[in-house]
Parts: sequence; structure tokens; C-alpha cells
Amino acid sequence: MRQALAVAAKAPQPGTVKTRLHSRLSADEATELYRCFLKDTLLLMYSVPKTERVISYTPKGGERYFDGIHSGNLGKLEKFGNLGNNGNPRLLPQRGESFGDKLHHAFEELFGEGFDSVVIIDADSPTLPRAYLTGAFDELARPGERMVLGPAEDGGYYLIGLRRPHRRLFEEITWSSDRVLAETLERAREIALEVSLLPMWYDVDDSATLERLKGEVIGGNGFQRLNASEAPHTRRFIEERWPRDSYDANR
Repeated sequence: MRQALAVAAKAPQPGTVKTRLHSRLSADEATELYRCFLKDTLLLMYSVPKTERVISYTPKGGERYFDGIHSGNLGKLEKFGNLGNNGNPRLLPQRGESFGDKLHHAFEELFGEGFDSVVIIDADSPTLPRAYLTGAFDELARPGERMVLGPAEDGGYYLIGLRRPHRRLFEEITWSSDRVLAETLERAREIALEVSLLPMWYDVDDSATLERLKGEVIGGNGFQRLNASEAPHTRRFIEERWPRDSYDANR
């Protein structure tokens, strides 16, 4: 099966990404953190074999902001092989007004190119376990028409995978709310589409989830520390911005 793995991303322009973290970080720091998220997401994507990697991005015209996203990754990526284009993922501009429109058109374009299964993930989960991505493609390889979803703790989803486009899945959804997952499941029931659910995970988009990420990276305060190989760019940013001793002292 031809497989596409895409990340839905915003161009990392200062003042436009991670704005809910501006109470904790400057606009430039929030942008750099988001760039680290993208770099680590790319590493995660390249660890999944036999897939074509895509950045489905907005806004159109923001391509230059992705320059260097793969810089510093090439040595880490080489072990995965078959990089193509020096390890740089393909850029696919998003189309449509609503987030649902953009997701639907991304699926439509990629399936139009002949892919048998397409998975789209968010750019806000840099520590997402690799097994969740491989599990998504395993589910899509099963017989029958189906959708796979990765539920997010905020009521949305961090991953959606399909074997062909279904516009109805993205209609009448209250985007950016805690109803997204429930409403998407309801749309799937309407069209009799079988659903496979992955384990729950979280997006980093506010102070609480930033604290959780810091705890996982730095360790201590009741958090289990990540392995040293996980999310290396995000780890470096956090360790430089919040040294371990000062983080423990400020809790």
C-alpha cells in the first residue's frame, strides 16, 4: 500500500503560532518552540517506514518560514533511509476556509495522487509515541472501509487516518472546542464508517500542557522523564530556557 503521512502545520511566523503561550514566552520564543515541535515531528514521521512525508501548511506564501526545518536532522534521519530531497518533506498548501475544509482537501489531494492510506497528525505533540503512528497505518491496512482517530485529552484529536476521503467527517464540527472528537464520531456513525481509536495523547497549546511537557523533558515533580532520544529539539529548547535547578525551585 502507498502510504502518506502528513502534518497539519502553520508557517512558524512570530506572533502567529503558540499565541496562548505568550504569557509564558515571548513571541520569538514561542515561535522557536514551535519550530522545535516541527523538527521533532519530522523526526517522528521519518521513523515510520514506507511512507511519503508531507507538511500540509498555511498560509499559502509562507513557504520560506519552513526553510531549515530539517536542518540538524539529517544525521538523525539518515538511519531511516530513502530520504529524498535531502530529507526535506514535501510542502502542500492548505485549501479552504475552515479547518475542516483544509483537512478534507488535504485528504482529497493526496488520495487523488494514488495513495492507499493517508494519516494526518498535528504539530503540537512532539513527544507522541512512534507506536501510535505505526498503529494507525496497521489499522488502515485491515480489510474494510475505516477511519482511525487519535483522541486528544482536550476533546479533539491529534491524528486522523483514512482510506478514502469523506467530506461528511469534517462538516458541522465545532472546531477548537472539546466537542471535536465526539462530533467526528457522530459523523462517522452517520455514514456507517468503522472507527479505530488509538490511545489518548495531549497537545501542547497552553500553560498547563507546557508544564506537562517540561516535566516530561526535565523530569522530577512527579513526571516520568522521557528517553534521551525523544524530541531532541524540544528538549534542548526547554533545558536551555528552564534549567533543571530553576525549574524544581519554581514549582
